[in-house]
Amino acid sequence: MPGFLNDNGEGTVTVFGSFARVAVLVVVAAVCWRVGYGFGRSAAVTSTQPAAVATTVPDRRGVRDAWSSIVASHTRTNLTARADARSASASQTQPELPVGPFGAHIGELKRRVEAGDATAAKALAEGYRRCEFFQAPRDQAEIEKRAEDTTVFQLGALDQVKRQAAEQGIDVGKLADIAPLPVYRAHLQSETDKAENCRGVDTTDARAWVDWQARAAELGDADAQLGYWQAVFNRADVYPLDELRRRKEAAAAYLQQAFARGDWRALVAIGEVLEMGYFAEPDPYSAHAYYFAAAQAPSSDISVLPWISGMPFEGLEIGRDTRALLQQSLQRTAALLDAGQIALAEQSGVALFAGCCAQLR
Repeated sequence: MPGFLNDNGEGTVTVFGSFARVAVLVVVAAVCWRVGYGFGRSAAVTSTQPAAVATTVPDRRGVRDAWSSIVASHTRTNLTARADARSASASQTQPELPVGPFGAHIGELKRRVEAGDATAAKALAEGYRRCEFFQAPRDQAEIEKRAEDTTVFQLGALDQVKRQAAEQGIDVGKLADIAPLPVYRAHLQSETDKAENCRGVDTTDARAWVDWQARAAELGDADAQLGYWQAVFNRADVYPLDELRRRKEAAAAYLQQAFARGDWRALVAIGEVLEMGYFAEPDPYSAHAYYFAAAQAPSSDISVLPWISGMPFEGLEIGRDTRALLQQSLQRTAALLDAGQIALAEQSGVALFAGCCAQLR
């Protein structure tokens, strides 16, 4: 799949590196990704109908050939098999998780994973991820101080993005004002919950949360599969090359499986991988096609995208729904294409949606 491996099969590591290893950088990465990326790129892409003009695709042979092959593989996928996959996925019931602090139920969750419980594996991944950088607070005053410090840091990071954009003469558009008190309250609740849920959790074990997400994906959890590509990217400079290549291939396979079972969210994920150039050269033409395909699905709350849900400032500028997110994404990619390329990409997007998710119409 384009976006995961180079033509020679070797994995590549981008300049972003492994910001998941340093907790505070998650904030900066999220702000820059959701607010800063694409500053100054604007295009009047407001319709979910394909443009009328068509000329040629970008003259980038390697990317174009890879794009042609993936479109072909998606549009020729056996529709009966896809329908069977959707039916099987819809018939699965989600077992209930134990109630109470995460740290108190780790043993039970691990036993359930051994029995093949994908939901328990995802719960371990999510619980460990939240506790990865946890340090037990001395008292309530320290919890409150942490919430205050995080609030100041996040709001300061946003101000820094604005200042840097202004210094470069870039118009960031209208950004919503953020009241500090609700942000502080949210962080206070988060720190309080973390102190309760992470009590007794081994932080060494917590750093292996990606392995639990991989296990959840292997066992068939749809959200774990859809978000696995980002987990791999975040730790790309940690893994040995052979392991990195294997994990990239697994991430690509999971996105293909999500597409095959008719999950429109796979279209958004593949679009982001292609646009941002995760593990390979950025490909705005292919990304535009996937974004356009995803835009044909009914709008949903942005929290349905597991790689976005919970990120700081996730509702800033892009709003709280997937339509707003995809509108912004299409504007970014369209700014890098000419009218004919946009038209061809959008025509491919219509075909992609029909091959994946037409049942949503």
